[in-house]
Order: sequence, then C-alpha cells, then structure tokens
Amino acid sequence: MALASSYLRVSDRETKQQELQALSIIAVQDVSVAVLELTRWVKEGVEAEGISKISPLVMDCLYQAAANFAWLNMENRQEVHFQNLLDIKGALGILGTRWNAAKEYVKILEDKMP
Repeated sequence: MALASSYLRVSDRETKQQELQALSIIAVQDVSVAVLELTRWVKEGVEAEGISKISPLVMDCLYQAAANFAWLNMENRQEVHFQNLLDIKGALGILGTRWNAAKEYVKILEDKMP
C-alpha cells in the first residue's frame, strides 16, 4: 500500500510539473507576442520620429522575444513563429543603424535560425 501511495505522489508531482511547464510555455508565447506589438511601435516610431526617439533599452527585450520565437519555431515548426522572429530581427536591424549592440543581437539570431 505504501508503494502505491508513493507512486501516486510521484505521479501527481510529475503531472503538476508538466502543467507548470505548459503554463510557462504559454506565458513565454504571450509575452513574446506582446513584444511583437512593441516591435511594430518601434518601427512606426522610427519612421515617424526618427531613431533618436527610440531608447536602446528596447533592444534586449526585442532580442529575448526573438530568441523565444526561434526556440518555438525549432520546437513546433510553425510558420508564424518564424515570421515573428523575422519581424523582430528586422526591427533590430533598424536599431543596428544606430547601436552596435543591435547588430550583435542580429548576428546571434542568425545563428539560431534554420
């Protein structure tokens, strides 16, 4: 009886871990999609106001979301993830005309692309 009880506790723990992993992946996707909207605002801001109005602090945020989409694309092979990666990479390319760090982020992303 104790063995069965122990097995159930391990099984319950594994099930909870799987549920938390699934929720984490959903959260990563949700945040990355929100950053995709930020990417669009950055592009529009550069077009309307010039690159000097954009803070370089957005670069790491954009890179992290792009890296998430690269990982999601590798895991799921869904075209939407690859397109989102390309969109963010394009925004980093624009920022790279002013900040070298953005150029480095683009290089790192290119290594992650299929």
